[in-house]
Amino acid sequence: MKIKSLSLLFILILTLIIPVFASNKAVKIDKNVSGFHKIKEFSGTVLVAHNNKVIFEKAYGFANFEWEIKNTLDTKFRIGSIIKKFTAMLIMQ
Repeated sequence: MKIKSLSLLFILILTLIIPVFASNKAVKIDKNVSGFHKIKEFSGTVLVAHNNKVIFEKAYGFANFEWEIKNTLDTKFRIGSIIKKFTAMLIMQ
């Protein structure tokens, strides 16, 4: 009985601690990406997942600079010719 209660306690502690680690990662990711955004090296959206769980998602900058329309998590981006580079890499592999 004592082992069962200890294992339940361990599981409870893990469920409380894991979100804290994910939160710390999210803060670090936001700090890094915000740094690039501040020096105008990045404008877009970021989504980071770990073990099929989203730990961070945020939009930065403008989708349209002229009209000052901000990026949102639902902003659609035109990828243009970037897919050619991924296709070439897959073929080479």
